[in-house]
Amino acid sequence: MHNKHNQIKNYSKIPELCPIPNLLDIQKISFVSFLQRFVPPDERKKQGLQEVFINIFPIQDFTGNLILDFVSYSLGECKDSAYGCWEKGGTYSTPLEVKINLISKKTGEIKEQDVFMGELPLMTENGGFVINGAERVIVNQLIRSPGIYFDEEKNENSKSLYKFKIIPNRGSWLEFGFDSSDMIYVRIDKKRKIPATTLLRALGYENNEEIVELFDYEEIVKTTLEKDNTTNEKEALIEIFRRLRPSEPPTERNTRQLIYRLLLDPKRYDLAKVGRYKINRKLNFGDRILGKIVAADIVDPGNNKIIVKAEERINQKIFSAIINSGIEKVKVL
Repeated sequence: MHNKHNQIKNYSKIPELCPIPNLLDIQKISFVSFLQRFVPPDERKKQGLQEVFINIFPIQDFTGNLILDFVSYSLGECKDSAYGCWEKGGTYSTPLEVKINLISKKTGEIKEQDVFMGELPLMTENGGFVINGAERVIVNQLIRSPGIYFDEEKNENSKSLYKFKIIPNRGSWLEFGFDSSDMIYVRIDKKRKIPATTLLRALGYENNEEIVELFDYEEIVKTTLEKDNTTNEKEALIEIFRRLRPSEPPTERNTRQLIYRLLLDPKRYDLAKVGRYKINRKLNFGDRILGKIVAADIVDPGNNKIIVKAEERINQKIFSAIINSGIEKVKVL
């Protein structure tokens, strides 16, 4: 373990322009946010351990009668100090208990019980963990942030081919781009290319007129539609399924399940706040809705007050109120 009496001597000749921050705070603050140990259960944010349980529960049996629902979790007292665990060859941890409701749909009976889930390792003041008497640390890893990324490539004729990737916090990567014939293609999880209009059909835009109306550049979309062999949603779902699961026979059920799990299931696909913010910022969605007419009343989720009524035009003041309230979707005419 680190000795508090050790002193670090600085032999550098170049003076410091700014003080070095406490780099251990990255791990320590993150772990505190993950546990929310001393936050009352009803005040915990949907993050870290709380988010894990919320995403897993409720759990149903195959008949749909019995349901296990998450209520809260608690972290008990440590059996020994970090130094004591290091000295005795133990693990510095805390017992994790989860309060769960067992609900019977037939009888309406609800049984509440605390379930011991195991020992959860705790972080020491030095930003490490003591596991079986040995001190372990987590090494930070830089990962690409969720969001949208644009790129440009040159083909053999020096023609610029543009593409972009939508990288979620959790779920499948989508890569869109142009080929040499100006067709818009999409790759799902770096698999084979398919026309982007095939994906749009699978998401419910069946006829060509609907798809063309989504874009400003009609000629490019029409070029893509000419190379799209599908004509309706069912054919598009089967085509995507064959590209992603070539060894499995496609059925109406498993093709719909695949597209739902890939892009529509919030438990499997999530851009997160960072990804949504970066996409909105790069595509200037805010500027696009200014001056538009609201299709339905917009209600603040925090206080249930109406921010703007239907058929009103969005100005800068209304736009700021929408952003500050945390609303993610706005329907406009």
